[in-house]
Amino acid sequence: MTKMVDPKGNNFKYNYYTKHNILDATSAENVVYAFTYDSYGNPVTSKIKDAAGTTVINSKATYTTDGNYISEVEDSEGNKVLYSYNSTKGTLDKLTDAKGNETNYVYDNLDRLQSVSKSVDGKTI
Repeated sequence: MTKMVDPKGNNFKYNYYTKHNILDATSAENVVYAFTYDSYGNPVTSKIKDAAGTTVINSKATYTTDGNYISEVEDSEGNKVLYSYNSTKGTLDKLTDAKGNETNYVYDNLDRLQSVSKSVDGKTI
């Protein structure tokens, strides 16, 4: 699909990379949504520019070396969220937010989530 027209006649245009991932999409209001991908096809950057060409959102994602899991997300203001996984089972063990607060996940032997604990300012809640 390279173009979509809504019931009101507004166009949304799409451009693609050779691997069929969306390179960018432009709305009828000339807002541009642009994306880049890693060698695994995972989205790495997402940018939104308004009609004047000003970037209003610019996010970046980093993945584990095998490309299977997201390891970090950074927003337009440089705030990062970190993700840690059990490399054998692929379960999310810990999430660390931009303020350093941690959320820990515990699973049973069938990888079913058993508990979630959160640490805020060094205190577990």
